Amino acid sequence: MAAERENREENDLIQFIANDKYHSADHLIYNVLDNPDKELLLRSNTRSSTKGCKYWQLILAILVLIQNFYKIPNLITTILRNGISLNNKDIYDRLSELVHKIYKQIMSNKRSAFDSFFVNNNGDTLVEECDNIDKLQEGVNFLCLYDINKNKNKKHISHYFSVIKIADKYYCTSSYGSDFVTVPYYTLKLDIKDFDALIQAYKNNNIEIIKYFYNKYFFKGNIPIIITNDLLNENPLLENLKIGSKLKTGPNVEFKYVHKNMDSTSFHIGIVPSYYDNINPDVDIILNSQNTNVRKAIELLLKNRNSIKKSPQTEIKIKLRQSTRKEKALPYNRPKGGRYKRKTLKKMRKQKK
Repeated sequence: MAAERENREENDLIQFIANDKYHSADHLIYNVLDNPDKELLLRSNTRSSTKGCKYWQLILAILVLIQNFYKIPNLITTILRNGISLNNKDIYDRLSELVHKIYKQIMSNKRSAFDSFFVNNNGDTLVEECDNIDKLQEGVNFLCLYDINKNKNKKHISHYFSVIKIADKYYCTSSYGSDFVTVPYYTLKLDIKDFDALIQAYKNNNIEIIKYFYNKYFFKGNIPIIITNDLLNENPLLENLKIGSKLKTGPNVEFKYVHKNMDSTSFHIGIVPSYYDNINPDVDIILNSQNTNVRKAIELLLKNRNSIKKSPQTEIKIKLRQSTRKEKALPYNRPKGGRYKRKTLKKMRKQKK
């Protein structure tokens, strides 16, 4: 019975992420990665900060594990849904603080290599090839795109993403960040035929199908990249991506890498069934910590679980102070039209005096 309840609570969060069209985790991701002190909240900042593919995947896993730890129905979903509204901002910031502490704990323990989250502390690679959609389990599946150099037998992960399975439906949630592409996270319903077609396209070197899948599930919502002189010095290819250039240029550079290396490299979809097991010890260290700040965050989450449920789920409406100025009543049959209207009303007022 307890296991069923825990699964139901986890499924509530997973269903929320799968169907969330409002990027409810934008500010949380921004606070965790770039703004732990929560000094500034600009929409442009929060959107661009969600581009790191492996970090959105990691934060999603942390949220699921926090939900499972507290076993409070709709705890995380209610906080995310209400966002940084006036009556929810404090609790939202506390959740961000908690996730940030877990994130720091995991980062301090894992290898600095790009595939750190798919490698355990012993250096063992946890990635298994996903050559069939039947390998995906109910809930969140942690996947990646990787390639193996045929000559050196070296594995390289180029992108991290997650697929959520709910009954017979699938959802792909992904963000994308590279020197050439910046895509904030988004979730899209995954067509099984598209997934199977990508698997076959990798085997048959069909670049057009690969482009179709990437554009639909990874590159949707590509935003301009701010090119600095330092970045240009590091990578001269960025000259083509100056502000004002076509946003299609970035994805095309990514496609060129695949197309150029098809003969010498094999491309695959990978899955890590033990992703939770790999990070769970670090998550438990923080959630079970007696550290005062962490404990306060936990206590506040628990204390506010009832009040946040009652929070309005619509946009904030700021109540403006009523004017104390005594307005004179205007005639009922007002004239219509911009400038003419203002002049006519002025004349009417003078006549009444």
